[in-house]
Amino acid sequence: MLLFPGWTAFLDGEEEMTDQQLALQAINEAQLILEEYLRPRPQNNEDILDKLVEVLERPDLVVAVSRLQQQSNLSVRK
Repeated sequence: MLLFPGWTAFLDGEEEMTDQQLALQAINEAQLILEEYLRPRPQNNEDILDKLVEVLERPDLVVAVSRLQQQSNLSVRK
């Protein structure tokens, strides 16, 4: 599920997204999913949680966040 069609150029192999871009995209998607959860109407909370987990557990995002954390830890030690 791609919520930001303007980002397809990055995802189609033309250009790779940076770790920061991957993290920002995931945060934006997660915010939209949480907005859906907060809407005052009947909804399937399990489906919403599944969507959120799907976004946050993407392998490329997990690797990107790990690299960002390592970079942050290295810069703190300097």
